Formats: sequence, structure tokens, C-alpha cells
Amino acid sequence: MGWSLRLRVLLIFMGLGVGCLIILLSGLYVGYLRAGDGNTENGFFFAGVYGGFLTFGLVTLVWWLFDLNVAKPTQGLANRLRVQAHSGVAARFDGEDARYLGDLAPAAQAVAGELHSARSDLAELVERNTTRISAEKQRLEAMLGELDQGVVMCSSRHRIVFYNDVAARCLPVPGGANLGRMLSEHLDMGPVEDAVARLSDPEGAEVPVRFKCALRSSDGALVCELYRDPDGTGPRPGYMLTFRPEKPVGSLAARERRGVTYDFSLLDEVPDCDVAAARLEDLSFVVFDTETTGLFPFQGDELVQVAGMRVVRGKPVHTEVFDTLVNPGRNIPAVSTGVHGISDEMVKDAPGPVEAVADFRRYVGDAVLVAHNAPFDLAFLRRAGKERGYAFDIPVLDTVLLSAVVFGETASHTLDDLAQRLDVVIPEDKRHTALGDAMATTEVFLKLLPVLRSRGITTFGEAVEAMRRHRRLLKDSN
Repeated sequence: MGWSLRLRVLLIFMGLGVGCLIILLSGLYVGYLRAGDGNTENGFFFAGVYGGFLTFGLVTLVWWLFDLNVAKPTQGLANRLRVQAHSGVAARFDGEDARYLGDLAPAAQAVAGELHSARSDLAELVERNTTRISAEKQRLEAMLGELDQGVVMCSSRHRIVFYNDVAARCLPVPGGANLGRMLSEHLDMGPVEDAVARLSDPEGAEVPVRFKCALRSSDGALVCELYRDPDGTGPRPGYMLTFRPEKPVGSLAARERRGVTYDFSLLDEVPDCDVAAARLEDLSFVVFDTETTGLFPFQGDELVQVAGMRVVRGKPVHTEVFDTLVNPGRNIPAVSTGVHGISDEMVKDAPGPVEAVADFRRYVGDAVLVAHNAPFDLAFLRRAGKERGYAFDIPVLDTVLLSAVVFGETASHTLDDLAQRLDVVIPEDKRHTALGDAMATTEVFLKLLPVLRSRGITTFGEAVEAMRRHRRLLKDSN
């Protein structure tokens, strides 16, 4: 039936009015019959109660029908359009859900289609015009990655914004997680700060500034040369550090080369502030997942795998991935192996939970954690970390709750449903593996961020406050 939305709303309220009139007349009639027995007051009282309850029931029924067929589908359309507008996901409109919205759903579909088409054309144009630049960039990255000395570029506050493969092997962190971290985690900063001061001397200093610097992780030292950032501006520009180990390190050749890792936007230092006040786009995140022997961390179940993906300034860092199997110290039930595919044989030489979680805590550093149904995973991490003194009292975001903020509580918030809604593909052989689920959660999280921003949720504190209203959903989100 081709009724318009305005006609449908008119009919709803006309029906409500006619229903109330019928209830009023029937109530008066019943009251009249009772008054005929000589009890007028009782008749009118009964008529009022009768009419009041039926009117309340009718209004409730009309509200339920209006909410189910108009308000809820309209909110769904708005959410889909918002997601497409801010995350680039092609909006899907269920014609059956929106069948009572008249021309609104087809109009929204037309707008969404035009937007998607325009974005596709723009993406194709950009891709054609950046092919040459990308090829030159890849050649430059390959050349820098093949250097036989470590190269690190830092911001004025000593935050690492660029490093090559040799640097990653000289400055070891589990998962190679150096981007955005402080150089002071690796080196004795006294000589570095002295060299930076000499380089900044208005009288000038010999370039490069040469010095030795001790490593914090061992008794070794690095022979370093420090250069000005050629494009640096302002009173405290960044700098570039090249170095070699003072003594040859045999393990450097054992690792596979992975090129260079960088994000020059980190040169634009963000003013120090409390995490709650920090903008989401300025934070570093570790999106993680675990696989376990079962679902009960306080009844003997243990970790069998931990994985994480770093996100810096809104970009996933694919060269800084943490992934380790874990020996739980007990047999893995066959039903659990059937889910994640990890057997006793696979973990026999893996580190135990305490060692694996200690490595993961070092990998996280000062980043904010992100997980899908985070309380479950954190329960395992906190229990294992407690034995080594690693506290996991780290700021956390949960994609279950962020999904509820964006799509409303009535939507499904499982990882599979959320991935489908946001056009995130999870390969079947990666689902229910810690790394596969962490990578999928990363994509989901990055697509939710611009939608949150469109709703005025821009800081970590605002995100936490928005999530707090939906915490009851966590128990149903595995």
C-alpha cells in the first residue's frame, strides 16, 4: 500500500481519538446501567475507572506500534546514514523494517547511494593521481630499511616518530612497539639531551653531534650521531638520531627485515593533559584479544593466546603487532580447541601466562586499551599480571559499549554483527584467533571513531561517560 508517512501518522492519531471516544461512551453507558440500580456515585466511579484503564491501555498500544513501526526504524535510518557519512561504510536499508515509513527509506537509500558513488569516484581519482607518489615512497622506504645502522627520528619531546628495522632490533620492545613511545624507555637520556642542547646552540655546533649512550635494557651502549630535523620549525624542532651498537650484536641478523615505521604527525606535539581530557584522535591505543581454556577466569581457566594491534593517531601500525601463544599449565579442553584451534601440542613450548602477560604489558606501554567485551579479557590479564607486579589499571574502551552509543541498545553488539554492519571482513580462518579478532576489532573501532565524533564525543572522558550508560550490555556480548 503506497500510503505516505504523513497519512500513516494521521491515521494513527485518528485511531487514537476514535478509540478514546468509544471508551468514553462505553464507560458512560456502563456507568448509566449501574446508576439505574439506584447507586449513582458507584456507577460514575466505575465508569471513570473503566474508561481510565482502557484509555491507558489504548495509548500504550498505540505508543508501542508507533515506536516499533516509526520511531525505531527512523532511528535506524539515522544511524545508518550517520555511519555512512562519517566512516565511509555503504548504508544498508532493510525495506521490511522501514515499510511503514513511506518514501523516507527510498529517499534515504537514494541519498546514500549517491554519496557512496561520489566517494567511489573520488577514491578512484585519488588512487590514479597518487600511484607515482606511492611508488617513490616505497622505494625510499626500502632504501632506508636496508641501511646497516639504526635511524630514529624524534619530536622535540623525544617521542619516536620514525625508525628503521635496525633501530627496532637495537631498541627491543615486545612486538617492536616503538612508534609514539618515548626514547627514554630505551636510552640514558643525559647524553641525548646534552647533544640536542649543543645542536640548538645559537653559536652553532658541529653537525652531526657525536656521542655514546647507554642502553637501559642491557649493559651495552650505542655510538650515536644526532642531526637537526631538516624541516623542523619552531623553538624546539625534532631531531634525527643514527647509531650502531658499540659491540656487535649477533641477534640483529636473525630477524626478518620489515622496512621502516613512521608517523610524522607525531612531530606536532599535543599539549600535556589528563587522559580524560585528551582527544581520541591524539591517543595511542592497543586493541587486543585473548583466547582461553574456558570462560571462567576465577575458576581455573587460563590464557592460551594473547594478541594486540597498535593504533597511533588513528592509524593501525601493522609493523607493531603482538601475538603469542601461551602455555596455560593445564590441559586445553577439546571443546575450547574446537573454537580457537589451539591444542596442547601447539603451546607446549610457549611462555606461561605470567611471562606472556608481562611481555604484553611492556608492549602496551602508556597506550589506552581497546577490546570487545573488555572485562572478560582483562580478568585473565590482571590475574596473571598481579603475580609479576604488572597492574592493568589502564584506561580502557570497549567496542560493545561504543556500538551501543552509536547504534542504540536494541541493536546486536556481537563482534560478527558489528563487523557486518560496518563492512569489516573477518576471514573464517582468523575468527576466534586472538590476532584475527584483534585486527577485526581494530577496524571496527576505527570506523566507530568518526561516528562518535559526529555525535560530539571527542575526548576519552566523553567516550567513557557515554559508555557508562550502557554497561549492562557487557554480560550479553560474547
